[in-house]
Amino acid sequence: MVTVSHKILIPYTLQLSDLLVPVVGGIAAPTLAATTIVLLPGVFGFMVWELKGNWRLYEANRSRSLAPADMGIHSGTLPKLYTKLRRALNDARHDEHDRAARKQLAAIDGVTLSLERFVNRTLCQTLSICEFARNAPMRVCRVAVATNRIEIDIDNRQFADGPLTLLFEDDSGWLVATVLHPGWLAAIDHVQRERVNTALAGFYKRAGVDLVRENFQERFARPGLQARFHDEGVLVFTDEDVDRGAGPRLRTSARMLVPLLQNGARPGDWPVVEREALVFADCPITWDEWVRAWTPETPESVSTEIEQFPHVMTPTGV
Repeated sequence: MVTVSHKILIPYTLQLSDLLVPVVGGIAAPTLAATTIVLLPGVFGFMVWELKGNWRLYEANRSRSLAPADMGIHSGTLPKLYTKLRRALNDARHDEHDRAARKQLAAIDGVTLSLERFVNRTLCQTLSICEFARNAPMRVCRVAVATNRIEIDIDNRQFADGPLTLLFEDDSGWLVATVLHPGWLAAIDHVQRERVNTALAGFYKRAGVDLVRENFQERFARPGLQARFHDEGVLVFTDEDVDRGAGPRLRTSARMLVPLLQNGARPGDWPVVEREALVFADCPITWDEWVRAWTPETPESVSTEIEQFPHVMTPTGV
């Protein structure tokens, strides 16, 4: 825009100088006209660029709810890169085979680095506010990516239980999140786990998570519960009775979800649940609620603020 503006304005330098002669005199007019033509497009270009980039950072213009960012799975970034990598490896020819493969591996490393920075800024910085993390800040120690799977390890060196491992999967079009390994979660008390749950809920929103496996374990309190997702919903069953499960339909506008019983399963075993209790994407978290959760008016209001967020992990973290 700045370049095009310069090309349009330069021919009018002499006309602008003639217009300024009666105002500033014949000596200063050419200097002022040339300065205006050189700087004016740049000034407006800078203003447009800054406003475009920062417009949604202002409180009045940002989304009312926490808006999701791109994790690389839903957008197809990682699947496309791995497809190109497989094609490059299949087309290998002698000593030239690794050039295209190295290019795709470098692109995958770039996505991995972006994910690490995103988690550090969005989740680890939030967790650093918690009391148990003030002496040993949280950090991402591992990010493992695949075509439809991302594993992220978050470490806290003051605990010997190992890192917290989060798993994100693209399962039949749903972005499903779960705590794969609790790690240091087992070493903190109930109140601090609630704080971690609040941080995870906000992080899942920013990551664009659709479903959380722990929600199904909480709503269908059955030992050995398994969830198998498909395009329209999910099939939940137990290890002891695989053939007698239930299949709530998730892609619906209904507020209450009635599980469709499989192979003579008893209705009492699979209760009717609210849609927002299972579909995490439909459970809104507003910016105001998020800010109040981390900047309470009084210390006593901390527990009140964090209890309103959906549970995205089991109470024990396991």
